[in-house]
Amino acid sequence: MVDLPGSFRHWLGAAPGPIVVLAALNMADEFDRIAFSALSPEIRDRFGLSDGQILMLNVVPGIVILLTAGLIGWLSDRHNRIVVSLGAAAGWGLASIGTGLAPTLAVLIVVRILSGLGRSANEIVHPSLIADLYAEPQHPRAFLIHRLGNPVAQVSGLVAGWIGGAFGWTWAFYLLVIPTLLLTTALARIPEPGRRQRNGETGKLLPLPQAVRLLSKYRSFP
Repeated sequence: MVDLPGSFRHWLGAAPGPIVVLAALNMADEFDRIAFSALSPEIRDRFGLSDGQILMLNVVPGIVILLTAGLIGWLSDRHNRIVVSLGAAAGWGLASIGTGLAPTLAVLIVVRILSGLGRSANEIVHPSLIADLYAEPQHPRAFLIHRLGNPVAQVSGLVAGWIGGAFGWTWAFYLLVIPTLLLTTALARIPEPGRRQRNGETGKLLPLPQAVRLLSKYRSFP
């Protein structure tokens, strides 16, 4: 077993604040997704849906990520990524409230689409920020902390179930707004790091064909 240093900062090799905030935002977003899955029977009955229909609603955010990944990447390349991440976090915070407040199925579908837009930040913008907030030797540990938010957040299914049983399923989504608000406040205090130059690259935007040729040199690129 590896004996980790006593200091988290020492182990990471840099200030842990930014990666802790980004990882916590990743967990908050996962809570929304897992809570919706865990409370699907209650949501299904509330809106009079079939099992197939509620399953389709569960996958809506993932479909939105696939369809909007290019747009989110374009925005993060040309604008302040902290601001883009703040907008995404605010989006899924509103989606959580909207999930609980939705009066009709149409409104519920809209807020779940908004939830997918918010989740895009975790998958697209956060990795870009981490790569520039931390030096390359620190990347493995920084990305480890961020992605740990996904498996750790699985416990939120139990939390959501308990909240739903004790107070009603809508409260699981209302209460999610509290940590999201605190985390967006912390995120707003992180400065945009700028694009780090690596291996003699200029950091300028590349035409798509040139970018594909450059990426094709890496074995991990499909």
